[in-house]
Amino acid sequence: MPRLLLWSDSVCASTGFGRVARTICNALSEDWEIVQVGLNHPGRLVEHDRIKIHAAPSDDPTGFLIAKELYMTQDFDLLLVIQDLHITSAWASALSSMRSSRELRSKSRIPTIYHFPVDGPMLDDVGFNKFADYNVSCTQWGVDILQPLLPDQKIDVIPHAVDTSVYKALPEKERVGLRRDIYGIDPKDETLAILSLGVNTDRKDHFTALCAVKELNREQIQGKIYFHTKAVAHGMDLYCQSRSAEVSPLEYRIADSTLLGCSDEALNKLYNASDCLLFTSRREGFGIPMIEAMAAGVPVLAPDYGPFREVLAEGDFGYLHTPVGKVWVRGDSRGYGWQSGGDVVARHLQFLSSAKKEAWDGPAEKIEVARKYVEQTYSLEAVTPLWREYIKEALDGS
Repeated sequence: MPRLLLWSDSVCASTGFGRVARTICNALSEDWEIVQVGLNHPGRLVEHDRIKIHAAPSDDPTGFLIAKELYMTQDFDLLLVIQDLHITSAWASALSSMRSSRELRSKSRIPTIYHFPVDGPMLDDVGFNKFADYNVSCTQWGVDILQPLLPDQKIDVIPHAVDTSVYKALPEKERVGLRRDIYGIDPKDETLAILSLGVNTDRKDHFTALCAVKELNREQIQGKIYFHTKAVAHGMDLYCQSRSAEVSPLEYRIADSTLLGCSDEALNKLYNASDCLLFTSRREGFGIPMIEAMAAGVPVLAPDYGPFREVLAEGDFGYLHTPVGKVWVRGDSRGYGWQSGGDVVARHLQFLSSAKKEAWDGPAEKIEVARKYVEQTYSLEAVTPLWREYIKEALDGS
C-alpha cells in the first residue's frame, strides 16, 4: 500500500492550499494511504477509505514537530509539502539533517514534492526548494521570479484547478433572484453587483475596493459591493474602513458569518449573483476565485501584475487595472506589493457598468471565451492528469 505524508498549514481549509491538496489527493489511486499533518483540520481532506489526520496543537502551529516525528520514524512513498516559501525556509536545514539521519539508519529515501505559491519578489527564502526533490509552482510568472535565486533548480508549473461541474453559469432567472437575495438589488435596477472575496487582511486591501465604490457612486449609486469575509479579522475592521472611506450602508454588504466556509455550490451561487469579481490584492500567489468566477461566467477585474496578468492573458480573458505604485505590505516580510488606486478601479467599474447596460464592447463574448479557456486549462479534467503523471515520475525517479 503506497503512503503519502501530506504537510500543509491549511490542507483542510477552504483556501488555495486546501483546494490544491484536494486536487492532488484526488489524482492518487484508491489504494494510497494519506497521512495528513497541519493546521486547520475540521475534518477529512478527501473522501478516502484510508486517511489519518494529525491536527497541529497550539504549541506547534505549523505541525512541524508531528511531521518531523513521522518523517523520522515511519516510511512513506512520498512527502508532499504545500506551503508559503517564507515559512518553509525555517524547516530546510532540519529536514536535510533528518534525511541524512534516515540514510545512516538505512531507511528508504522519501522523495519530496514541494508545491508553493509565489506572490511577488522574494527575499532569499528558498532553502526548502533546495531540499525538495521536485519543485512545483502554479504560475510561470512565479517560476521566472525564483529562477535567479535558484539557478540550478528545475521548477515545474502546474496550475490550480476548478471543478467546472460545480462552478458554472446558472440560468438567468436564477441569477436575477440571487442578485436580489445577496445584494438587495431589484431585478429592474441596473446597479452593478461587485464581489470582493478574500480574508480581511491588509494584503487583500478591501479599503481600496471601498474607495473605488465611493468614487463610482459619487453622483448616484451605480454599484454595490459584497465582501465575502469576516468583517473584523487580523486587526482590520471593514465597518471602520467603510466609515473612513465615507461609504454608506447602501453601497456595500458584508457576508453573514454563517455564510463563510460555505460549500462550493453555495459559492457558485455567490459568483452567479455578481456582475464582476474585483481584486485589489497587493500581493497574490494565484487567486483561485479568479478561475472560479470565470467558470461561472463572471468577468474578473484585477490589478495588472503577476498571476492576474498571466491567467487573464494580459486582458484577453478579463479586465486589468494598472496599479498606481509599489508598497511594502504591513506585517509582510516577503517583499513589496502593488498598490491599486481607488479612482483607477472606479473607472474600470464604470466601463463594466456601461458595457453591461448598453451591451457594447462584446463583454458576453469575452466571458464565454474566458469560460472555455478555464475548461481547457484549469478544470479538474485538465489539471488532475498533470498531477497523476507528475507523481508517477517522482515515484519512478526515487
